[in-house]
Amino acid sequence: MTIHFERPIGASADLHELEYISALHQTCPKQVRKNGSITAADIRMLLTSRYGVVVDEDTIKTTVMSGLGGGDSEEEIVDLMEVVSLLLIPTILKCSRVETDKKSPLSGPLPEGVLPPEPDLMKRILKMILEDVTGDAIPKRLDKELIARIFEAFGEMDLSRDEELHEKMIEAANPSGCKNPVLDLEAFANGLVQDIQEYDLKNEIRSTTNFDDVLLTRNMSEIVDDQVVEPSRELT
Repeated sequence: MTIHFERPIGASADLHELEYISALHQTCPKQVRKNGSITAADIRMLLTSRYGVVVDEDTIKTTVMSGLGGGDSEEEIVDLMEVVSLLLIPTILKCSRVETDKKSPLSGPLPEGVLPPEPDLMKRILKMILEDVTGDAIPKRLDKELIARIFEAFGEMDLSRDEELHEKMIEAANPSGCKNPVLDLEAFANGLVQDIQEYDLKNEIRSTTNFDDVLLTRNMSEIVDDQVVEPSRELT
């Protein structure tokens, strides 16, 4: 007897995997939220049940979710796009090191043993954005109007009207304070890594446990890679 089944491939398969990740984090009593959202309540219960960390939802909104879905509104969530942004942090940092000009402060070698990113990945993403928004890949003047157009092109209408956010994005992409910045590869890289540079790319080649990742202090996370951590290690 022949059995037929559907096996999603490409972007569809990736989307379903992300929805599965989000579903695992949800704690809905009745049914899984189909939009794949993760709330402060979900994170609170995960920390309590898995790690014994007791914290209120307001604290989670202002720390864990800050800069993602965090805020004062009860509707604030971590959606699938924000889950993707978290997963891409190591890749973005790698690209900023290997794709920017050698004179750039962002440029530098990858730690030994860390896998390199796909060649010209950041450059191709910027090219697609510029072509979709402006019609060609020529770097354009980086101003609030361009950022608003980018948000509008990708359906983020609320963000397209947030001029305070636009100003912060320009500052992040233009740390030198150039009077007429353009959205080129350097500016794009600066904007993407401005708030994630504390992530250590060596995490990729370290052997740790969930317990270590959640509960060890920063001082303990800076131990020499091949040093054995004693059971009496310092905890937060």
